This record gives sequence, structure tokens and C-alpha cells, in this order.
Amino acid sequence: MKTTLYLRQIDPFIRFVWPITLLILAGIASIPARIVEIFMRRNFGERYFSWEIPMLIFVLLIAPYIVQVYIGYPGSSPFTFLHALLCLAIPYATYKRYKEVKRSTDTFDDTVYSYYSGDQHKIWDKVRAKYPKLKADYVRVERYYEGAVFILIGFVALLIPFTMVIGVAMMVAGISYIIKVYYRYQMGRSYILDMIDKKIINEQMYDTFVNENPPDKTQGFQWSGPKPGSRDVREKIYEQMLEEEDDKASVVS
Repeated sequence: MKTTLYLRQIDPFIRFVWPITLLILAGIASIPARIVEIFMRRNFGERYFSWEIPMLIFVLLIAPYIVQVYIGYPGSSPFTFLHALLCLAIPYATYKRYKEVKRSTDTFDDTVYSYYSGDQHKIWDKVRAKYPKLKADYVRVERYYEGAVFILIGFVALLIPFTMVIGVAMMVAGISYIIKVYYRYQMGRSYILDMIDKKIINEQMYDTFVNENPPDKTQGFQWSGPKPGSRDVREKIYEQMLEEEDDKASVVS
């Protein structure tokens, strides 16, 4: 099967700069988002879960209070019950998730995708049954509700005296989780759009480039930039745009 090379050269900002920007943002967001995941998810894929990140966050949360006790750093908030509860809950939940994904070094589980983001908490089954108007399906829970729970907890903590650190941490974790999931969904959608665009370009390139048909005749696809005035030259250039592609291994570059 012959396909055109155009999609590989299309607008570098759309194809590369913007996705890379989102990737960097999602990468940064994925660090605090781990706090949401260890509490809201179960049974991660082996390569998805990392115990180091939530434990690093645990250290960052408790460090100011260690400094306060041993060095007397001024201005630190008191170590409240909520601080203690969170600082105990993070390593406990991390250990629980670690035990779920632990694998022997000489065996492999070929029944589970190794980058699986985990089972949603069973509480959402009860929410779906009791509050059907919330429409808490899998996608809506993942994209909005899981992160929103932590944002709400953070907001409440901000209203309680001496729990600003906890409030900010929970809100950052919730917002970061939503950003991370948004990026993953956008990448999935972009892949499908690439497939659709590739099909349209392959079908409409000849009419667009050689016949010079307007976009309303070519499903919205148009050639960006000048073209040779000679139809014969455009025909020859069009032939050079084509490449052989294995139908079974067809992917968008």
C-alpha cells in the first residue's frame, strides 16, 4: 500500500512542540499525583508503580517538622493530628501497593499489562449504585472524581487551623492527578486523530496538490505553501511523496 509522507512533515508545533510541552507538564504532575494513586487505586501493573516517589513526598512533608524539633526553625506550623495521620498513611498505603505488585525476579505475569494504572477503589461501585445521577462511570471517575476528592480534602484542610501544609499538598496532588490523566487521554485521542488524518491525506492528496481542489472539496485538507504552476511537475512531485507501507505494520510516524 502506498501512503504519502506529508503527515510526517506537518506543522512541527502541532506535531512536536505542543505534545512535548504537555509531556513535560504531565511528567512534573505525575510526581504529586502518586499520592492520589496509592490511596485511590489497587493492583498496579509491575512497571507502573514506583514506591520511591510517594516515599520521597513523605520525606518532604515530614522534613519541616523534624527541622522544627531539632533545630528550632521559626515559623513552622505545629505538627497536628492530621499531619501525623497523613505521614503514617503514605508509607502504609505505599507498602500495601508494593505488596500487590511485587514480583519474583525470575517470573513474569503475562496476564496483566505491566503499565496498568490500577483498579479503581471499590467505593466507586457504591457511589454508582447509590448516586446514579453522578454518572460515575470509569472514565468520569478517572478524569474528574478521583482528583476532585483530594482537592476537596485539601480545601477543607485549608479551613482548619495549622493544617495549611496538608491542605496545599492534597490540592496539589488532586490537580496534578487530573493533569496527568488529561495528558494520557489527549495522547490516546491524538493517536486516533492521526489515524483519521492519515486516511484523509492519503485519499485527498492528489486532488489537493495535483488538481488544486479547494478544502471544501477535500474534507478540509489543504496544501500549505506554494505549488509548482505546471500540472506535470506536480504529478511528478506527487509520485515522490508516496512510500510503500506494510498494511499490517501501519503506524503514524
